Amino acid sequence: MMRKLILAIAALTLLFSCGTSRVAVSEEEKEQKVIDSLVLIRPWTNIAFLDAEGEFHHNDSLSHVSESVLVPVLQNSEFPIKKYLDIDYSEKNTELRKYLNWSIRASAEQAMQVALTDSICNLVLSCGYRYGVVLISTGFERDKKSQKKKMAGAIGMGILTGVLTLGTVSAYKVPYRHGSNIFLSVIDAQEKRVLLLAKNTPNDYSPFEQRYLEDQVQTLYRSYVKAKL
Repeated sequence: MMRKLILAIAALTLLFSCGTSRVAVSEEEKEQKVIDSLVLIRPWTNIAFLDAEGEFHHNDSLSHVSESVLVPVLQNSEFPIKKYLDIDYSEKNTELRKYLNWSIRASAEQAMQVALTDSICNLVLSCGYRYGVVLISTGFERDKKSQKKKMAGAIGMGILTGVLTLGTVSAYKVPYRHGSNIFLSVIDAQEKRVLLLAKNTPNDYSPFEQRYLEDQVQTLYRSYVKAKL
């Protein structure tokens, strides 16, 4: 049920939003942050296959491939990650699963008012650190045949619209071939609170290509620096 909800939210966000670009972080900005040690909790990766009928289906194989690319990107990023915590997202981690689901839908204002549970905080504290970073990676890959049909339909509709409106309206929306979005939260395990919620702007990025994931992680890092934690 949670996977379906995450996919539904992510799909709507991805399909109707614009892209983003990498923004450099200055040395002055980097020096302003206080937190210099983070525990990276294994990202929750939820990648779906978009079929010819426009239906999203969670795919374990695609999710694992995306995770295998994302984790090294995070570990080699500018985030001060000192420890990687590989956990099992099974039913026994109910509280963490609930938190991940909530963090997609919550606003920054809501985040500051939420008290984290002991089970989540203990994951970080057990590593000997106070602060942790939790990520959710959602995305999709469209069926290639479906992409060609959708593309032809979009172009045809654009031409028809142009003819019917005598050229006053001719734009058409090209359907995304794939999409990727990453949600990030920084938590203070000692104080049991959320310090930061951030997400990259959804885009037509592949959730399997390193360069695209690096762009997204860099955008999240800028939000981290700006927060001056």
